[in-house]
Amino acid sequence: MSSSHYSDQTQLSNILKDEMERQIALKNLQFETEQAVKKAKSQDSFVWESLAGITTVAGTIFQAHATKNRAFAIPIVPIVMYIGWRWDEIYGTTSGKIKADAEKLYQQKRHLLKPVGGPITLEELDQRRMAWKH
Repeated sequence: MSSSHYSDQTQLSNILKDEMERQIALKNLQFETEQAVKKAKSQDSFVWESLAGITTVAGTIFQAHATKNRAFAIPIVPIVMYIGWRWDEIYGTTSGKIKADAEKLYQQKRHLLKPVGGPITLEELDQRRMAWKH
């Protein structure tokens, strides 16, 4: 009878392991999908931001030329810097650098990533659920 019990436990353990792997795969797929949508939205907004920046720069240059006042051209610098930063964020190396920095932080300074007060325990969850019921 004990070998049957052991076999049942092993079978249950395998089922739970398979379910956990499916849940992990699902979470990874959801994360990748969310990131893809976020990236696509960012690329779409970049087009509009670029058009707004170009229009503003053109208007600023025209105003500076029309009034013969070069001070009107000062806002061009931060506008161009912002558009360059956004381009690098979307099409350049910024996302790779951020991932590398995050990985380094995760490996070397993991203590900074822990939740305030420590991880939530099952007891704490039960206490909160009981508090909601009353």
